[in-house]
Amino acid sequence: MLTLLLIAVMCVSVWGVAIAPNRRNGDYLSRDTTAAVKGVFILLIMLSHSMSYMTPNDGIDYQVFEGIINKLGQLVVVMFLFYSGYGVACGVQRGGADYVRSIPRHRIGGTLVNFDIAVLVFALTCLALGKIYGVGQWLLSLVAWEGMGNSHWYIFTIVVCYAITYIACRLSRKAKSRVVLHFALAALYVVTISQVKEGVWYDTVMSYPAGFALGVYRERYEELMDRHYYKLLCGLLVLFVVLYAVKADYLALRYNALGIVFALLVLTLSRRLTLGNAVLRWCGTLLFPLYIYMRLPMLVLAERAAWLPAEYPWLFVMISATITVVIAALYKNWQIKL
Repeated sequence: MLTLLLIAVMCVSVWGVAIAPNRRNGDYLSRDTTAAVKGVFILLIMLSHSMSYMTPNDGIDYQVFEGIINKLGQLVVVMFLFYSGYGVACGVQRGGADYVRSIPRHRIGGTLVNFDIAVLVFALTCLALGKIYGVGQWLLSLVAWEGMGNSHWYIFTIVVCYAITYIACRLSRKAKSRVVLHFALAALYVVTISQVKEGVWYDTVMSYPAGFALGVYRERYEELMDRHYYKLLCGLLVLFVVLYAVKADYLALRYNALGIVFALLVLTLSRRLTLGNAVLRWCGTLLFPLYIYMRLPMLVLAERAAWLPAEYPWLFVMISATITVVIAALYKNWQIKL
């Protein structure tokens, strides 16, 4: 049944895919298309997170499910970072200095405030389940440095990425310099955070400055795609396979490069295809509540109905997903916009 859930996600992912008219999708970076792509990966993340509550076994169904999820690894978050970098770059180009000045309030503050509401919900839930956390854990959870059963590393990372944009754009007004500063500051983050945190905190972060670079050099990349599409696509595929096969990885240099190549592959494919459907667009539009709250029902079910993920993991996934969707649909009622 777990394998069937993966197949179902794949079917939803390809529903609506078609070759673009004249083989050129002018909306490949539109809000709808990027939301649909993000929708695919948030569904995969939901499956990935649910696996951490299951009891490993030697059954073929579980082994196939685990194998595919593990092969995808951190690549499932790459497009979130890549599209965020691109979106912020477009915002900087449109809004100029006013947009840059709004980043601490709108991007950083808005993200943390709504994340902290989720932290409070998780903290109260953990308290009801008999899990007691210290004051230090509470305080560090508010800035996503620690967690209370919730997903927090990505929030810390994306907040740092927004801060990188703010610093880079305050230091320079030249587009090229800003791109260089984005990569330099992101590399500094990788070197620093690798001393105290595990790889997931930094092994995909370079996808964000890559997305920012796309926002600056979009026309050049489109020209490259339109003139040498198949050469570019094959080159990216070969590079992806080579990077994936390599095992050595100093400071996640290989994996960050793999993430950027993966993002460019998705981007290049979406230039020739029309992607998405109503389900994926809805998921991508409500990415934040789906990502932040998906572990809440998983946590409760794993504690109060431990037999469910152990004996009926497919049912555990479906119940958790249904509750998460309901939470995401209601999220606007308590969302705070700064």
